[in-house]
Amino acid sequence: MRRNRPENMRLSVRTHVATLVVIAIVFLGAGKLIRLQIQDFYYRQMEAESQRLATSYAHNLELAMESTGIINRLLEEKIHAAGLAVLAHQGVMSNQVLAALARSTGVDLITFFSKAGVVTHSSTGEFIGWSPPEGNPTRRFMESPERSRVDPIRKSLRDGNYYKFGYVQLEDGRFAQIGVRAERIHLLLGRFEVQELLGHIRTDHHVAEARFVPQDQVLRAGTSDPQDVQVALAGHDMQVFLTPEGHKLFRFEVPVELKGEPIGRLVLGHDLARTDELVHYVSNVWIVALALIYLMIAVMVYSGYQRNRILSHYAYFDMVSGMRNRRYFAECVADDLARREKAPRAVVVANLANFKMLNSSYGCQYGERLVQLLLAHLSNLCVGNCQLFHLSVDRFAFYVRDYPSREELVGLGERVLGLLKDELSAQPVGGNVGIVEIQGGGYRNPDEILRNAFIAIDQASRQGRFGYCFFDRSMEDAVSREDQIERELRHALADPEQSQVFLVFQPKIDLRDDRIVGFEALARLNSEVFGPVSPMEFVEVAEKKLLIVPLSNLILQMAGRFARTLEDRGLDGVKVAVNISGLQLLREDFTDTVLRLVGESGAPASRIELEITESVFLNDYDLVNSRLRRLRENGIDIMLDDFGVGYSSLSRVRDLCIDAVKIDKSFVDRILCEEKERIVIPDIISMSHRLGYKVVAEGVETAEQKDYLLQAGCDVMQGYLYSKPLSEEEALKRLQAGGILHAQAASS
Repeated sequence: MRRNRPENMRLSVRTHVATLVVIAIVFLGAGKLIRLQIQDFYYRQMEAESQRLATSYAHNLELAMESTGIINRLLEEKIHAAGLAVLAHQGVMSNQVLAALARSTGVDLITFFSKAGVVTHSSTGEFIGWSPPEGNPTRRFMESPERSRVDPIRKSLRDGNYYKFGYVQLEDGRFAQIGVRAERIHLLLGRFEVQELLGHIRTDHHVAEARFVPQDQVLRAGTSDPQDVQVALAGHDMQVFLTPEGHKLFRFEVPVELKGEPIGRLVLGHDLARTDELVHYVSNVWIVALALIYLMIAVMVYSGYQRNRILSHYAYFDMVSGMRNRRYFAECVADDLARREKAPRAVVVANLANFKMLNSSYGCQYGERLVQLLLAHLSNLCVGNCQLFHLSVDRFAFYVRDYPSREELVGLGERVLGLLKDELSAQPVGGNVGIVEIQGGGYRNPDEILRNAFIAIDQASRQGRFGYCFFDRSMEDAVSREDQIERELRHALADPEQSQVFLVFQPKIDLRDDRIVGFEALARLNSEVFGPVSPMEFVEVAEKKLLIVPLSNLILQMAGRFARTLEDRGLDGVKVAVNISGLQLLREDFTDTVLRLVGESGAPASRIELEITESVFLNDYDLVNSRLRRLRENGIDIMLDDFGVGYSSLSRVRDLCIDAVKIDKSFVDRILCEEKERIVIPDIISMSHRLGYKVVAEGVETAEQKDYLLQAGCDVMQGYLYSKPLSEEEALKRLQAGGILHAQAASS
């Protein structure tokens, strides 16, 4: 069967899966964004730390370079001071004097040369007689016009050691050479040299590369020899380089100045491996947290799906039978109506009549088992494109698609009806079937289809306990009439001052003196559309539409007002009788409602008489009797209507809380057509009198019936022999004229 489920049920799984997919995409995007944010955070931290370190180291480098220059100047001054000391002792020159001067000035070597450039004295006593060769720096100074000079560190040809030499020339052409060994210079300047400082910087675990690049040089290879390849860092605008080992190296440059002039750049490289490890660790923690949150959401979504699936089952399947319910039926039919299916379709609805009586007699569990049994058998009738639905407790529907002809629907209806007869023949329940063909009906929604099916069922129920009927548009006229009557009844109940529902009053005549002793209040409906409507018709509509109780209350109100009018005009001894429905009497608030309505009308309770039928005692004899007893205690008379055709035994009638009995019209009619000895009216009257009840006969239409009832001892009668029901004005006029009605006058 195609489209076995309503559309919203088919979409349920896809909806939940789509929800999980969307949430997963959101979480993946969130995870990636979080990772980038974490990476950006730590890279920014690293960049800030690198900048701080580079700035600090650049400052130290500037200080070191400045200190180196100062030390160099101090060394030159020391060499110059030693030269001046030699000049001061030129008159007493000896090796011992030079040695003393070297010790006092802190130099390593003082050599004194003759004008010809030959060593004549030495602080160490060595090199006496040595003369510098051509091209030697000492030779160049001797031949130059300079009076003094300091050379850079160089290797001495005499002993092979490195010295920083200075020269001072005397007036006579002799000169002195002062030397400071390179080892002492390096020891002094070592802590301030750039390479030494860069080596110290590299000991910082944050720094993977450190170099100083002079202002006029271009950065190429460094201490870590990174490849000259730049890589754009994802999620960040920094530039990184790849080392030969494949490590990412973040490079940061800081300018170095000396006395306000740029002399180069300090370049620091930061290995991103440890930072990436930290980013990876923190990102994984967040991703795991997101995964746990997603898992929790997935569990919640799955739980929601399971809960919705259960709720959907409850929404679309009957709890007792487990069958598809009315909602399921409505959505399937609505789906086909929306698609404008061209294939023939029909609905076959089966209804169990008086099912509530079955439940009240045998209990709900018995009724449920019977329904389950019926559905099991009805399911076997679903062949081909046919589905069975459990619409309500006592209603079932077959939805038939693409059937070949109407004969198939007839066959299905007969099979359903036959099954109902087989299963329900021994039960106090009937069964009727209504069939609606959807094609060409112009239906807009499933409710219209079911409404017409119920109309067909109602028509079938008039054929007997079991029957089936096809819906016909002509049936709608009766339904429209019923709907109009219902609307007018509701309008009347909403506005008690309206004129559509009104009362007429059937006089009750004392047989002994033909005097009016009471009236029976009878409701009438004058429809704005149909005119006068039979009481049997509108009362049936009221019962069907659950309006009988408020309608009965309205009638009691109007009858109470008429009784108040009788009281106000001093018309004593006249009672007003009102018929009470069984549904009204069985309500818990019945007694309180009657007493309240009578009290509100202003009529004495003794003016009111309630007529009830024997059938109301079948439901709960003791309960009904106790309610009637309370009404009698408050002054209201009770009359048992239609006496003789009910179900009460004589023994139970004796215990009823009533004041009078009314002989049914069917017994009065027999006076004219049966032998006198077979008429039981005298026995009924005699028995009632012995029980203390007054007797009223209804439906008296002939003088012969009146005479017979008078001879039998009947107390009161009513019927067309004396009068048809009268309006309130006519009833008051008759009473004020003496309240005596004669048969001859009534007949005229």
